Formats: sequence, C-alpha cells, structure tokens
Amino acid sequence: MAGVSGVWAPFKELADVVNSAIAQKRAEAYYSLEAILKKHKPDFISLLQNPAKNPSHRSKVQRATKEGIQTFSLPTIHTLPQDFVEEALILSDILELNELSAVELLLAGEQQQPRFPDLTRGLVAVLLYHDGRRSLVSALRSLIQAREGVQWTLGLSGAVVTLVTSFTDQLFADGLVDKVLALLDSINVEKEMERLGKGRAIGSARHRQQLVEMIEEQRSGLADCLFYWACQSPLPKEVVLKLLGYLQRIKLETPDDAGSSKEGSSPPPPLPMVILSLLHTLFSSLTIGEPSPEASVDDSLLDEHYPASADPTFLPTIHAELLKDSGWGSPLLHATVKFAWAVLLRECSSRAAFAGITELEDDEGLMDQAIAGGAVQFLRQCVVASPHFHQEEYYVQRLHWIITSFIVNMPLKVKELRNYGDEVAREMLMRAGEGGALSSSRRRDFEEFMRLIGDLYSSDPNNLTLSLEYWTPTVEGDSLGGIRHRVPQRQISLFKFIHLCSDLLPAPLFVPLLHMLSGLSANPQTAFHCFNFLKANSPSLGGGGASAAISLDHFFLSLRQYYLGLRQEAGSKQTPTGCAITPQELEGLQSVLALVRNIAGMDEGARVVMYENQTWLPVASFFGLLGCAVPRSLKAQLLLTLAAFAKSPEIAASMWHTLEMAQVLSTVPSGGASVGGGGTFGQPANPEGSIQVELEEMESQAEEYPLTQAFLVFLESLISVPIPRTLGAGHRIPGFEPYLEFVRDLVFLKFDSRAYHNSEEKWQVASLALDVLFKLLSSHEISLEDFTDQSYELPGGALAQVPKPPGHSLLVHMMNDSQLLRKILAVLDECCSLLCDTTQPSREVARCALLCLKMVEGTLSRQEQFLQVIRQHTQRVLVTPLDQLLLGINPRTGQADHLLIIARYVSLSGCSPELALAAIQTLYWVSRSHKAAREVVTAITSDKSGSVEVLRGFVEHLEWEGPESATTREEEGTSDGPPDSSEESHSSEPQVRRAVQISALKLLSSCVDGPAPNIAHFLLGFETGSSKYVSETTLQDPGVLGSARTCLHSILSLMEHGRDPRNPIGCHYRNPALAELCYKVIYQLCSNRELSTPTLRYLRNNHDFFLSQLARFPLSVSSLGSDDTEETLLNSRQISLLHQQAWLLKSVAIELRMTSLTHQRSHTQRIVNLLLSEQSSTSEQLGNGATESQFKSDFDFLQEGRRKILILLDMVDFSDMPLPFLELQLFDQSAVEQAIASCEMQDEASGLRYTNVKLLHRTLMNELNALQGAAVAGQKQSILEEIHEILSMLVQRNRVRENGHAHQMLLEAWHQVVEITLHTLVQDSLRVELKVAVLFELIQDLLLKVEGCEESDLMASVHGVVLMLLAHLRQTVSSTDDEQSASLLSPLYSGPLQAIMKGLVESVLRAPSSSQSTRAF
Repeated sequence: MAGVSGVWAPFKELADVVNSAIAQKRAEAYYSLEAILKKHKPDFISLLQNPAKNPSHRSKVQRATKEGIQTFSLPTIHTLPQDFVEEALILSDILELNELSAVELLLAGEQQQPRFPDLTRGLVAVLLYHDGRRSLVSALRSLIQAREGVQWTLGLSGAVVTLVTSFTDQLFADGLVDKVLALLDSINVEKEMERLGKGRAIGSARHRQQLVEMIEEQRSGLADCLFYWACQSPLPKEVVLKLLGYLQRIKLETPDDAGSSKEGSSPPPPLPMVILSLLHTLFSSLTIGEPSPEASVDDSLLDEHYPASADPTFLPTIHAELLKDSGWGSPLLHATVKFAWAVLLRECSSRAAFAGITELEDDEGLMDQAIAGGAVQFLRQCVVASPHFHQEEYYVQRLHWIITSFIVNMPLKVKELRNYGDEVAREMLMRAGEGGALSSSRRRDFEEFMRLIGDLYSSDPNNLTLSLEYWTPTVEGDSLGGIRHRVPQRQISLFKFIHLCSDLLPAPLFVPLLHMLSGLSANPQTAFHCFNFLKANSPSLGGGGASAAISLDHFFLSLRQYYLGLRQEAGSKQTPTGCAITPQELEGLQSVLALVRNIAGMDEGARVVMYENQTWLPVASFFGLLGCAVPRSLKAQLLLTLAAFAKSPEIAASMWHTLEMAQVLSTVPSGGASVGGGGTFGQPANPEGSIQVELEEMESQAEEYPLTQAFLVFLESLISVPIPRTLGAGHRIPGFEPYLEFVRDLVFLKFDSRAYHNSEEKWQVASLALDVLFKLLSSHEISLEDFTDQSYELPGGALAQVPKPPGHSLLVHMMNDSQLLRKILAVLDECCSLLCDTTQPSREVARCALLCLKMVEGTLSRQEQFLQVIRQHTQRVLVTPLDQLLLGINPRTGQADHLLIIARYVSLSGCSPELALAAIQTLYWVSRSHKAAREVVTAITSDKSGSVEVLRGFVEHLEWEGPESATTREEEGTSDGPPDSSEESHSSEPQVRRAVQISALKLLSSCVDGPAPNIAHFLLGFETGSSKYVSETTLQDPGVLGSARTCLHSILSLMEHGRDPRNPIGCHYRNPALAELCYKVIYQLCSNRELSTPTLRYLRNNHDFFLSQLARFPLSVSSLGSDDTEETLLNSRQISLLHQQAWLLKSVAIELRMTSLTHQRSHTQRIVNLLLSEQSSTSEQLGNGATESQFKSDFDFLQEGRRKILILLDMVDFSDMPLPFLELQLFDQSAVEQAIASCEMQDEASGLRYTNVKLLHRTLMNELNALQGAAVAGQKQSILEEIHEILSMLVQRNRVRENGHAHQMLLEAWHQVVEITLHTLVQDSLRVELKVAVLFELIQDLLLKVEGCEESDLMASVHGVVLMLLAHLRQTVSSTDDEQSASLLSPLYSGPLQAIMKGLVESVLRAPSSSQSTRAF
C-alpha cells in the first residue's frame, strides 16, 4: 500500500483528486486524475494490503536515534528520539505495517495532533491509518460510480468517463471482486478492536467510536463497490457464482425455525448493511433489462449489457447452483435468492431470445420452494425492515421490480396464494366460531405478501413514487376503474391485483389489506388514487359489489355504529366495561384509522371531502368514540387521525370548539356548571374518561402513554392555526390556559417522575410536550395588548381575569426562576450526560435536548423586545433576563455551569448537527449582553476538559466540507443575527451543517469587538485568563508551543483551500456566503484596537495572508458555475463575492496603513507593487464598465495591460437598478404595501434596509387562516399562489437593495486602499511620476464608468472619490519644483486632461441640486 511512502496522506490526496474530478465535476481535474490513478494503480490492485514488514527497515528505524533517518516526510536525514522510535515499532507491530510506513504514520499523527487535543500522537496515528484505508475505498467507490453503464450517468465529460471505465475494467480483470470478497471476510470490527485493545491503541469513548465508524465504513464501502458495479454492468456468470458462494457462507441469526411464518414466531432481525448490499448486488445481476412500457427491449442491447442473455451458459449454470439445497448457512437467504431467480426465469420465458432453455420450465416449482422457505417473510422482516434499505433508491427500485414482476408475470401463482389465504382464513373463522382463538398453525403467505407491499412503499425518502404504478386513472361509474387509453399493461395488471386482494375479502385478511393500502397511499398522488378507489367502492356513491367491505362507506358507518352502540351501552349501565369491541375488531378499527389518517394527511382534497360528507361525518364519530369506554390504543389512533384532519385550517378552526364541547381534556368542573376556571388538574372534580384521568390513573399504572402522546400530536396540529380567543366562552373563562397547564404542568414538569415500561417513551413524551410549547412560543407575536389585564363576566355578575396568550405566559415563565425553566435546564444537563456517555446516542434524547435548546434560544431572541415593551409602558410584570438566569447555580453540580452544558452540545459527535446549531444560536443571544458575555467565557474555561471539547467542536464544524446548500441569503438571514431556529428550513444534513458554520462565524463576528475577554476571543485563540490581556497574545500555528487548533486556524484553512493547484475553486466560489463571513471576521480582528497587532503580525509573518489573498482577486463571476442561471446582478452568490472583496480590501488598507506607520517598508512595497502592477485585461475583467475596444479608443496612451487596482474597480457596477413592482389580483394593494412596510428592518451593522420575508409570510398566512367561508376555500390555491408571488418579488427587492449596498461597500473599500496607497507613494519621492500616472488612470477610469449613469447614492460616493483623487493630483503637482512640474504636465497628458475636464463638466451638469459637494468643487 503506497510502498513505504505513507498510508494516510497519499490516500487523502487520492480521495481529494477523485472527488474534485467526479463529485465536483471539474473538467480541469482530468489530468490530475489521470496522473494520480497511474500512481496509485498498485494500491488498487493490492487493495488494503499493508506494506510488508522488513527486517532491514526495522533495523534502520532502530538506528535512527544515532544515525538519523530519511523518509518522504523527512527529505533530509533527521535523528529521532528514542521514545518516538519505540512508539513507531509498537505501531508497526499492532497494525502489521512496514516500519518506515509506521514512522511516516506517526509523524503524520504528531503533525495532526492539534486537531485531536485529547489524544496522543500514537492514538491519532491509528485514526489516520484507518482514515487512509477509508479514503482509498471511498475513491474506488467513486470511480466505480462514475463508470459508463446502464443505470445512471453523473454528467461527467466523455474523457473522464472513458478514463474511469478503462481503469476500473483493468482492476476488474486483475481480480477486484475476489479481493473485495476476501476483505469483507477478513475485516471484522470486533476482531480489529480487540487487536487494537491488546496493543493499547484505543483511547477515549469518542476515539473508540471514531475507529468503529471508520472500520464499518470500510466494509460498507467495499460492499458498495460491488453493488455499484452490478448496477452499471451486471456481473458475469463467474462473478455471480463467487457472490453466491459468499452468501452461502453467511449465517444469520434466526430466533425460530428458518422460514417460519406461522403466528407467534419471532421475526428474524434486519440484515446488516453489508449483507443487504451484497444481496442487492446479486439482485442487480439477475436481470435481462427492464422493458419500457411502450416497447420491447432491443435484443442487441440485451446481448451487449446483460450476461444473462449474452452468455448462453449463464442461466443453466446459476440454476444448477441454486438447486443445491445443501451448503447454505441461512435457508431464509437461500429461499429469497430463489424467489428472485424464479422471477427472472419467468421474465426470460416471455422473450423469444430464450426459447429452448429447459430450465425456464422450473420457474413455478422454484417459486413454490421460495415461498415455502419463507422468502416473503424474509424480504419484509429482514430486507425492507433494515434501516438502510429505504435510504438507497436502487435497493427500493430493484425490489419493486422483483415484486411487481412476480405480480404481473405470475398471476396464477398470485391467485393461488390468494386462494390458499382464503382457505387459511376460513379455517381461522371456524376455530373462532367454535370458541377458539382466531389463529392458525398453517402458513399465511398471502397475508405476509400484502404486508410486504405495504412496508415496501410506506417510506419514500427519495421521493421515487414507485407505488404510483399500482394505480390507474379512473372514470366515475366504471367499476373496473375506468381504465383510460395508453395505460401500460403492467400498470393495469398491478391495479387488477389490488382488486384481486379486495374482492370478497375474508375477515382475517382485512387488516393486511388495509396495511397494504396504507403503504400504497404514502404520498399525495397515490393517496388521491386510493381515496378514489375507496370512494368508488362505496354503495352510497354508486359503488359496492364484491369490494363493498373496502370502502369509505363501510369504514365510517362502522365507526358510527360502534359509537352509537357504545353510547347506548353507557346509558344503560352504570359502569361501562368497553367489552363491546373484540381484539380482532380493535385491530381492524386501528387499521382503518391508519389508512384514513394516511389519506387525510397526504391529500387535502380527500381530507375536505371526507370531512364535509354528511353521510360519513368522520370527525363527529371520532370525537364521539373518544368519550366512550374504548381501549386507550383506539383512542390514541382516533386522536392521531383527528390530527391529520386538522392540517386544513378551516377544519382545525371548527375542531377547537368540538374539542371543547367533547371535554376530551376536562376544562369545566364536574357537573358542567357555568363557572370560570378549569378546576385543579388531577383532582376528582375531573369527569371520568378525560385525558387527565387517563394519564394520572390509567397510563401511569400501565407505564405506557399512547393516549397522552396522541393528544399532544393532535394539539400540536391544532395550534398551527390561530387559537380562538373565545375558546370555552359560556362554560368557563375563555382561553387556552387549561390546555397549556396540562401540557406544561401535568405532562412536561412530571414526565421524569413517572415509570416507563420502555425508557425511550419517556423522552418521546417530553419531546411531544416540548413540541407544543415551542410552537406556541415561536408563533407568539409580542404586543402591548398582552400586558393589559382583561376581565370576563361570570354568570352571577362576578368578574374574572382572562388568562394571557400562551406564548406570553411561556415567556414570563422562561424569564423567571420557574419550575419550567428549572426543568428545561435539568433536562439539558441530563441529556448532555446521556449523549456524551454513549457511542450510539438515542434519537429521542437528542430531539428532547434540541427542543429544550430551542426553547431557551427562542426566549433569548424575543426577550429584548419583551423587556422593551415592559420598560416603555411601565407594565408591572416581574421578569429577569434569561441570560442572567443562565448564570445561576446548577443544583446537580453546585456550579454555575448551565452555559458550559449548552456549549458542550457543539462538541457532541454522532448526533444531529441541529443540536450544535441550536447551541451556537443560544450562545449568540447570550453573548449579545455585555454583562453575560464575560461570564460565558468564564463558565466555559472553568472546566479545562470541557473548554477543550467546546473548542474542538467549533473547529470541527467550521472545517466541515460539503456542498453549498440550496438556501439563499434571505433564508440564511441578511441581518446580523443567526438563522431563525423557529423555522424548520434546514431539511437536509448538509444544509444544517452549513447553517452551523454560518452561525458560528456570526457568533465570532458579533462578539469579537465586544469587551475582552469574551467567547470569540477564546475560540480564536486569544488569551482569556486574568494574567494577560488579549493584546499580549502571541498567535501561533497549531502545535507550536502547545498551541491548540482554533477557529482562526479553521478560517485561514477555509480561505487557503483555493490556493491548492489541484483545487483552485475553493470556498470563495463553492460556499461564497461562508467565505464572506470569514473575511468579515478577519477584518474585524484587523480593525480592533486590542486584537489588530497580534492578528496582523500572525497573518503577515506566518501566512503572508494579505499578499497571497490579494493576488487571487478579483474573483471572477464565471467561476460560479453553470448552476447560477439567474440575472447576474441579482445573483446572491455574486453579492457574496462582492462582499468578500470588500472585506479583504478593507483589511488590506489596514495592513498598508500599519506597515507604513511602523516603517515595515518591504511589506508595504510588496502590496503596493501588486496593486499597481499591470495585468492582462479581458473584456470579462472589464465587466460593467466600458468594453475593451471602447477603452482603447478613448485612452490610447494606456498600455495593453491594466493595473490591478483598476481591475478591482471593474467589479463595481455603477448603474442603478429599479425595485420590482408589485401587481396584485386578489389582495388589496395598499394593505399589502402597509404589511410590507411593517416588516421593514435595518441591519444594525451595515445599515442596510430589507424586508423580513419570513415575518411577512407568517403574517399573510395568519390572515389567510383567519378567513372562513366557501368563497375563500374555493380561492385558497389562487391566494397561496399570489402570496408566493409577493414573497418572490420581495426576495428580488431585497436582492436589488443588497446588490446596491454590496457595490457601495466595495467602492468604499477600494477608496480606502487607493487613498492609503497614494499616501505611501507620497512618502516615496522617487515614485512621483508613477503616482501621477496612476492618478490620471484612476480619474479617467472612474469618469468613464459613470458616464451616462443616473444620479444615485453610489454616484455620490464616486464624486467623493474623484474629488479626493483630484486633490491628490493637485497636491502632487504643486509640491514639486517647477522643472519637475513641467515634466509631469507634458503634452503626453494633454489628452487625458481634456477628457477629465469634459467628464467633470458633464458630471456637474447631471448632478441634481442635492449634490452640493460636486457643484461646490
């Protein structure tokens, strides 16, 4: 492996180049890819084989303490310390690695140790060893993905595809498959960890977790290599046989007998990721191509790409191998392979090219064996149930093809399964009629098959919508679905299969069928078709017949009959028993509700139709059953179904009053007297059957809480619409307070004091309660009315105070030392400990912690406005700023460590990055208070290990590399605040990670100028102790004098990525918003009085930062890539590029000024020479000014090249862009403009005015939800479209404003650089002529650019710059002697002087009366 050149760095370089050429699709990376593939071809051939140990190398390393040693990383001979040599030899023995490679690895570990402050260099070296192996496998996987094949194309250039295909073909010919299968056998996580443990090469729990993840990624990467190859190029016969041999040796855990699908048998566990990948590798090879719906596959294409048809011995050979029943470690796996093979045989029998192959006749026999062997159950419980299955779209597509081909091509076998299922069902009914249990000892394969289909399509994270193939467009009145013309025959067959399942359905198959239909309606399109199918079967709508039992009529009327019967039973008995519903009926009702919930949740049209149908009245039946004596599990399903209906605002608005009247949650004391208040929760005054009694008495005793969880979900759905102010009026004091008290006091505050049968349910209950609380808090708009006491007249004339809005009440509780705040802080403490102490963090614990952080962050973001209203109106509300409360003592530890606990969430690995995002945003809001800012860093640094973890967490998040998220600058926020956590705008992990980086940089930017010390100083590496001032800090590179890697190093690393010749397009283009903030932080460091000296010294001496960065500017807009197809000036990425250049130029101006004042002449002259140097000019570089031909014609005296200072100016656009105009059809123009004006905000730092689009969207949606009536319902879609148009227009308006501000900012920065550059030339008497020439060029260039432009704020700045330059020109000429002045004003400059005078006169004439500065000159 790489000879003795290293086992980490070369493979990281390989992975970077491959990623650049394939993932980033950089055409210029072709030659680097070609060279590095040649270099590493031996490493791919000897895949993951370590360089062999060598006695001579070992002796050489042993003598390195005296004689020295020379390696790739040590080009000259260096002696090594004795402890280093001993550690390298131990590392060689543990990893079975060549001794010189071990030295290289240990040197790399020592170099990278600052990134892992809690690990020794040896432990870091072990991490790097496995990281290198992972990088090699990752590169191989990417190469195979980029091959030319039959499934996908990555959009790469033909040269790259040809190179990669040829290279991987050579690896395949050299036995790549054998090596991969051998490595999958040899690489074992447990054995590897045991080997490392014996050598004491495992450190902390985090180190162990990282090693396990890397080893598992190696295994999964190797399996993916085979899978991707099989997808692109189906494997030949010899390789398929080897793969079958590997699968035969696999022994799976089977709790019961293999293939048992009898009732009561324990299901086998889901397949591990590697076996799942290998199984689908085999499935992908057992294919002859999938025919298009309208034409048959061309036989020549089949012969070329598919070995099953190209090789006449393929089918007989594989068939003979599969007929061998002995030798398989897992009969279930064998049966599953037989199932896929039988489907292939039937597919081949329908093709003329396979005529005469006798093995095709065995397809039905093989299918019988596969089903009898438990293939269907295995596919459902082991394959589809795997957590990795639905994440890979080609797994789902392949199994979808197998299942649908079985249904379409083997209809008689499917019918046979149905008949057998009917027979088993009748037997079960007979036993139940005789008083026995409704069970059977016989197989229930058809039931399993329907459940398999339901599970297969129930989840669709990749939005494949494969289940749409089961449905056909229908016409009203046609019992067969009204199949329209041009519907593929395959789709017709699958739709007939649904009818086959639903016709004359026996009762035991009712639940499996509904489960299947639930899976087939798991997206909006299929939910619409399923609703039409169920509606067409309804007798009240003209349907019925054999499928009448599977209809909405049957569902809803049955529910209504149950309700009426139970209510009658309750009226005739003192104590209802709830025994009217049998267990089988209960399961059926729950399945019905699950299907209805799926349809109602996915399709709004179906939801409204079901709600408004006067025959069905589903919501009334649901609320009625909630008041009856039915099992808690059924009540939970009823509430969840009501939550699906509540997604429509008009339905939710009516549900509030129905909920209040039904008293599901008791808000009126027993007896229903019309008095105020909701009583005291948990006391006997509550009526029996309310949710409070169920929670306190029933669920707490059973230690299971399905009803409470379902009610919280229902409540969370209801509060999506405005809560009626008159809720409960006439029966009690109106308002939401009883519901808030239930969620806050009875559920959340007591959730950890109850017993739980399943520990995960404890955190589920807390998360759901926090969901409701956070939604109430985040949707609350602070207003003066909330502080005014309002009274409600009770019957009898008494007055009672109306409770405050729930959001207001929560803010008051969060800004006091209340039980709610104490509980949230305690939960944060407990969750942090749980997440830190485990290698597999619980998702429910992480979600609970995330919601607690959002509650704290949401309060902090609103407390300033809340306190301002209190101060302005002298309201008597006792609150304390939450940032001060967070400085209190933690009862568990006895220390003021709440902020440290919050900060530690940034460093949690293996958890969702949303935790880090919420923690950083919380720290941001706390640090805005100067009083608390100092305490933040004190709390973090009080714990040495904790502060190291926090710093490492920030560094790791900042250095995360990933694709630029699709969010715009508006979504990230144009203000100085972090992204709003109240909006769930970050859907994917890359978007969340990018938001973490943005928030971290905004935290640094907001705090770096604050009083020292603060958290920004700590994270950037400045002294924060009491012994030194921050100005006395000496910044060092990581590892030097024990210096840790800080956020400053991370920022510089991001800025220097583009300097790599292999990857010139760095962070500036791929993530321009991130780069913009990096340059801003650097400018703030350079401009800060206390921080500028150490920062400038470090940047200048250690990185030559300013010169190297300035040499790369200006940044070309064309390098943004082809994805940016918007108008150039309105492109958000270009705005970020302009800001980048502005911040850098401002920093360069400071550097020039400081080096000039301190007489560091060499540094000053290098930058000045770069700015004034002449560079090649292109029309693209000239950009927004004149074209190259125009420039030459007007100013022929200039040389062919242009000075860099002029090229930087070309990025400024001097034209004034008008704001987009708003045209409305449905909304009132003036009202919308007024709403827009109310959402206008100003950036505190830059002064830029912008419209808060999110706030306006919330305002418009609240107005829409408040509207009622049939007319509004009919125009709802049109209203939503117009809202979208309004928001889009405002986004464009914000961009126009920000574009103008960016150009203004860039011009000001350029102005500063020019002025200081001219000042340095004044001090140099030998360069007077150069100064004059530069002044003439600058003035003429500016006047040329503004010619014909309308007067604007930017033009006023230009006039100021021109006046400054003219003043410099006059001062320069007047300060010289007469002879030199005459030479400076030679005839060479007569033409330029005339052009300047002409431009000045025209500018004065165009300038309005308000531009007094221009006219005065």
